[in-house]
Amino acid sequence: MSDQIGQWEEQFLEMEREWGKIRQQKITSDMTRWEKQLAEMSDEYQCLVVRGLWVSGPTDFLSIINRAEDERTHSRMLAWLLTPTGRHGLRNLVLMRLLRHYDSKHGDAEAVPAQSIARATDCLYKVECSCWRNNREADIAVWSEDFALIVEMKVNAGEPPTQCDDLYTNFKGEPGARFLFLTRDGRKPITATTPDAQRAFETISWPEVRCMIEDALNDPVSKEGAAVPIVENYVLTLKENFG
Repeated sequence: MSDQIGQWEEQFLEMEREWGKIRQQKITSDMTRWEKQLAEMSDEYQCLVVRGLWVSGPTDFLSIINRAEDERTHSRMLAWLLTPTGRHGLRNLVLMRLLRHYDSKHGDAEAVPAQSIARATDCLYKVECSCWRNNREADIAVWSEDFALIVEMKVNAGEPPTQCDDLYTNFKGEPGARFLFLTRDGRKPITATTPDAQRAFETISWPEVRCMIEDALNDPVSKEGAAVPIVENYVLTLKENFG
């Protein structure tokens, strides 16, 4: 019996040696094949690079200069888009969409009379970026004889204590005052705590603003401004970073 077991052990050892050789041959064969495939892939990659068909990195300007999530940069961009004389050629189209958004959410769709829209079209309003009053900053203020639009925007920053309550107190006396709170997801401001401030602030998200800008670009009233490519690239920034 012991002789039989010894024979089996020798057979098992021989099988193990043979399997080791087979496995090594398989590994060597696989490595050779993989190396060939990698070389072919590398050659194909180099060919694509030379032909300009392999691209990488961001496609929008603000991401390239690391300003895609900079709040002040977005504030300046939006203020520019709200300026009717801007070379973007959008005239007052973005502003009108913001006002209508506010009024529809506020249950006051007729709040901007036709003559106010006409005045806005005639550029009889001004846009101010970083508007300070009583030591509190409004990111954007739009002024007209008949309305004022105060926009407080957020990208990554939180709300300083009493921020929206203060903004409401500072600007509520303006004719037709409207207050928009602009965030990534359209959330409500936590610093609008008084009943009047809570009623005054309406919310809007960055994706909604992006859609408004896209609509303005496609509006037949818009002009072919010299800076339209900048607007289109900014829309790409918003899409890439906010959805």
